[in-house]
Amino acid sequence: MICKQWLYLYCMHLGKKVNSKSLIATAYDHLADVYASIAAVVGIGAALIGHKFNIEILSYGDVAAGILVAYFVIKLAYHMGKEAVDILMDKTVAPEKLQQYEKLVFSVPEVRRIDRIRAREHGHYVIVDIRVGIPAH
Repeated sequence: MICKQWLYLYCMHLGKKVNSKSLIATAYDHLADVYASIAAVVGIGAALIGHKFNIEILSYGDVAAGILVAYFVIKLAYHMGKEAVDILMDKTVAPEKLQQYEKLVFSVPEVRRIDRIRAREHGHYVIVDIRVGIPAH
């Protein structure tokens, strides 16, 4: 569990640093393994204690742990699936990021106005389409 937690932290840090959705997805996979391991240890431990001391409610610990792990896996799958769909469908970038691009465009002296600006994520790239107005000369 400790190694998987370390792998999660390392992959997440590296994925955010290089803006790699693949590394971030791998980090979430490591985190799912950590959750599953913790739930298995707690669930099996509770079931064993329930069996040894004849506490019937604890004998369902393994079942409860399985349900909990299933919940976390489904939640993680939804999160990862949503990100994958956003990437495939060229998700638009945040308005704050668009304002940064506008400032960058206006830093060019010849640019008088921006007629249209659109930006979308494509993998770990951002594609920006800009139509600008410049002097005729």
